[in-house]
Amino acid sequence: MDRAAQPLAPRAPRREPPGLLGHPTPRYPGRLRQAGIEGRVLVEVVLDTLGRAEPATLRIASPAHPLFDAEASSAVLASRYRPARRGGRPVRLRILVPVTFALRR
Repeated sequence: MDRAAQPLAPRAPRREPPGLLGHPTPRYPGRLRQAGIEGRVLVEVVLDTLGRAEPATLRIASPAHPLFDAEASSAVLASRYRPARRGGRPVRLRILVPVTFALRR
């Protein structure tokens, strides 16, 4: 059988990443603001098929300060996303969300 006559492999379903639709501004902890402390928290969470973060799956992948970690977690849980899709259908997907706390200078 020559190469031209071989059946083609099935196409992989098209994948679409999630998209951020809206998020609250994380509250900067007063004690850390007064102390001039900045930080970045990396939050790992699974988005459901409606684009919401699943609370039971949330974990801090890269902590900063416990007060930053708590505020970052709250902000991620309150955020809304366009769900990820595979083959046109919404799917659950694990994502990493960076949350930065920076003082204006």
